[in-house]
Amino acid sequence: MARSYLTVEPSGVLLSSGQVNVRIEGWGRDGIRVRATMLEKISDDLPGALLEPIESEPEVSYDDSVAEVRNGAITVRVVLEPLHG
Repeated sequence: MARSYLTVEPSGVLLSSGQVNVRIEGWGRDGIRVRATMLEKISDDLPGALLEPIESEPEVSYDDSVAEVRNGAITVRVVLEPLHG
């Protein structure tokens, strides 16, 4: 059974679980960007459909198994729970 790992970054959080990596980060004003890959890491140099964001200062917090990314008027909450198989 794969373990999940949560890494707090300045602009958001990175969740790694098994073969999947998911990054959740503040993007522009009142926005959140979510990217996922089955590769070893999420590449920042791939083309995307989003416009370049205006500068923002997301608030990132982590306590036990809960992480929050707050960017303006939007908040994403990630809760790590054990997988049951």
